Amino acid sequence: MLATLRSLTSRSSRRHKKSSAASVDLGKEYNQTRESIVFDLDICHDSTSVGAGQSLLKAYDASTVENAGPSTGILAKSHHNIFNNVNLIESHHHFDGTHAAIQALDQRRMAGAEFDSSARHPAPQCHPQTRVELRNRIDDWLDGSLKSRSSSMLWVTGSAGVGKTAVAQTVAQRCNETGRLGGTFFFSRPGERNDPERVIPTLAHQFAIRIPDYRKIIAHILMHDSTILEKDVESQFRKLISEPFALMKRQNTTWVIILDGLDECQGSDAQIGLIELISAYIRNSDASNPTLWLICSRPEWQFRQLFSNSEFMEFCIREEILIDSRSSRADVSFALEAGFQGIRGRYWDVFSPTGAETWPSVRQLRELSLIASGLFIFASTVLQFVGDAGFGDPVSRLETCLAFLRSPENSSCMNPLYALDLLYGRVLADVPSEIAPVTITILGFHILQPDNRMPARAVANFLCLDQRTFYKALRMLHSILFIPDPDEAGTQRLRIHHTSLIDFLRNEDRSGKFSLKYGKAEASIAVQSIKWYNHYLQLECKLRESAHENCNLGLPDISWPDSQRDNVPAQYSRLQNFAKRNCWKLCHGVSNENLSLVTNELLSFNFCHMRSVVDAINFSRFLSRLSEVRENGGLIRTRPVNVLDRKLLRGYSFEIARRPQTLNQIETKVNGGRLRAEYHVSSVHTLVPMWNAVKTDWHWRPIGSWVDKNISMTGVFWLGNGDRTCVVTEYYRFIPEEPELLGMIEDV
Repeated sequence: MLATLRSLTSRSSRRHKKSSAASVDLGKEYNQTRESIVFDLDICHDSTSVGAGQSLLKAYDASTVENAGPSTGILAKSHHNIFNNVNLIESHHHFDGTHAAIQALDQRRMAGAEFDSSARHPAPQCHPQTRVELRNRIDDWLDGSLKSRSSSMLWVTGSAGVGKTAVAQTVAQRCNETGRLGGTFFFSRPGERNDPERVIPTLAHQFAIRIPDYRKIIAHILMHDSTILEKDVESQFRKLISEPFALMKRQNTTWVIILDGLDECQGSDAQIGLIELISAYIRNSDASNPTLWLICSRPEWQFRQLFSNSEFMEFCIREEILIDSRSSRADVSFALEAGFQGIRGRYWDVFSPTGAETWPSVRQLRELSLIASGLFIFASTVLQFVGDAGFGDPVSRLETCLAFLRSPENSSCMNPLYALDLLYGRVLADVPSEIAPVTITILGFHILQPDNRMPARAVANFLCLDQRTFYKALRMLHSILFIPDPDEAGTQRLRIHHTSLIDFLRNEDRSGKFSLKYGKAEASIAVQSIKWYNHYLQLECKLRESAHENCNLGLPDISWPDSQRDNVPAQYSRLQNFAKRNCWKLCHGVSNENLSLVTNELLSFNFCHMRSVVDAINFSRFLSRLSEVRENGGLIRTRPVNVLDRKLLRGYSFEIARRPQTLNQIETKVNGGRLRAEYHVSSVHTLVPMWNAVKTDWHWRPIGSWVDKNISMTGVFWLGNGDRTCVVTEYYRFIPEEPELLGMIEDV
């Protein structure tokens, strides 16, 4: 105000020196100067300054009219005019300025990002009985006094599909009803509402519509510099948010600004840039800051870095929605029940108006609740599928949905979780193509071995991945996985948030290029298991000095070692024991098109070190598959083909008579008892010591000469190539249910 008063005298004296040819410039100068005085009056709260400003405005108008001359205005160069019935209208040009400002912002805003936009209809929102505790905490934060509120930023995080957008929408509606909503921006990558350069103009456009004082300020700012909307995001934030709200901070109203789905904003650098601008604004503002910022996003890796920064968390409150918490499960169950009640009401012609029949049944509702396990998008997807008006048969649609969920891999019906599949597809699409095979392999390990207890670092070492590669492969998946931080990776496991992701990745028709077959993930895991099992067998070999050099394998390096070097032997032991227990199961699970990768690795496998068969069931299943493959590299043979095979057979009859307790067992129930399949394994390493000691040529004796009558030999086969070969014999032993039956069986 004082600056305007001081500059008025110099402007008036200069105006007398202007020629009539500059009348247009004088008129423009008059408008700008008068707008400055009006603007100062609008935001001024000092009564003395207001009185001086009003006197200044009158004096300035009188001075301008007196010195305007005959060459200005719409009556220039006109004489002897007569007007009848004249209505004089006072115009300060203030409406023209604000209207132009709103139009300029409208051209730069992102249509559809507002909470009440038709582009988002019907927008998700919380049921009054769901997310009650979280919404109450947000309400307490919103309603707290400026002095008692610990921070002006509240950040709600949660995995994909837990209902963060519904929470943001509900809060936005409440703030709008109470007149405290400043602006909202609901990001959406599929809806193409993710341009970071449109965020500030979109918020400013809403501020200008809702907040009268802001409207006056922004009109003044844009009148003096209309290029602000073309500047970078940082400059826009300063001119359209920081400076205007600094002038409004003495007001009693606190304006709520909501950014939902920030992780869908284009570019992680742009996401972090917005947060840094907001946090710097809050940090540099005093206690009278008139804005509150509610941020909702998935816990992506770039945000986890911020959350680990203690300085940042001083100015931010974090709320996390857990997917499988007790409250989340209860909320989803309630949402399912309320949703089905709504479907019953819409299909009045299908259900009895008395409601005598129970639909869905208690069993069906409980089954859906267990599968949903706290994931809101699962519940909403099911309800949308069942209540589809295009089919008009919710009863059969529910049965179809349950049939699919019970057997997603074998179901031939339509996919009721299509919307959920789109979500998973969008998340996985962010993984760079060059690292995607590694990503699918890590996911495949946890899907193929759901009961494993290996922490994240052990999984990385099993797959021969260093720390950098492991986290690079998972960087974009924090919204669907729990990924422990590096300092906790030695004790905490990587976890998949919801079982629906497992079904999605297992089904190639649903996941497409992201299925476990993509990048040969199943085969890669099996190959790694073979390698670690091979090292385990070498360590267990009783023949310390082998004459066969190709049996000597050096231990692989630990890709991601523990900080404590003393733990290296324990790390080796964990990996080798896991491979020993799961090798044949993983090999058996490989698809036929990728089985050649497994057989190629087995060509260098030291079967000669096998002294027993671990996991005989999957060992038998895998060998059955292998025997059916023509191009198995000669790994499995049913008759001897070389000198070593025949030597193993000759020495085998003596050894098995001495060590029958080494048989491995698979039991099958049959009438009157159990049928047990047993395996015996011999190799050059177990037979050479006996040959050297006895120095005789052993002759093979019929199996029946030393085995009891309840055992029948079903076959002998050889595994491996060259010196790596072992001979395996399979038996079936009948075990009667009652001991006294044994004599009866022998008589028969």
